[in-house]
Amino acid sequence: MWVQELGLLDVAGQVEVPETDSHPAETASINTAYGAVTSLAPPLTFTNLSLPTTDRLVPYGADPASWPSETS
Repeated sequence: MWVQELGLLDVAGQVEVPETDSHPAETASINTAYGAVTSLAPPLTFTNLSLPTTDRLVPYGADPASWPSETS
């Protein structure tokens, strides 16, 4: 990684760095069979990129056994 090539940060340059992060995190919550699940929201959105949905979080084996429908 390119970060490894840079070496250690100078301690004198870290004087003005805050101790804690003051920016609030954006979260997204969904209701699932496990209860409410909260995670970080996607930081970026793109017009031509579809991200996987997290609105369906179920335990393994919770769906009824059935063959996938064939659509041609």
